[in-house]
Amino acid sequence: MSSSFLALSKIRPNDPCWCGSGNKFKRCHKPSTDRVQPGEISARRSVPEGIERPHYADHGGTDDRTEPMVKDADTLDRMRRTGSAAAEILREVGNAISP
Repeated sequence: MSSSFLALSKIRPNDPCWCGSGNKFKRCHKPSTDRVQPGEISARRSVPEGIERPHYADHGGTDDRTEPMVKDADTLDRMRRTGSAAAEILREVGNAISP
């Protein structure tokens, strides 16, 4: 069982909510921990003739990639540098907004 489920299962309905809103758990985040109920599927709507169909409308996927799945060394290096730069930016932003 996941630790988040275990933590939420220890919160009683009248306890303060874990989010810090000041509301009781049952009035704040408890509904999001309940079982998901099946919804109703509405009828499909027609698309006006003037709207062009996207390339994936017939088969539902986007498997028509032009870029190869196996990357060359240069592309991998650029992807790693970009990922490192993004991680650094996220760390800096996180430090700037932390309470």
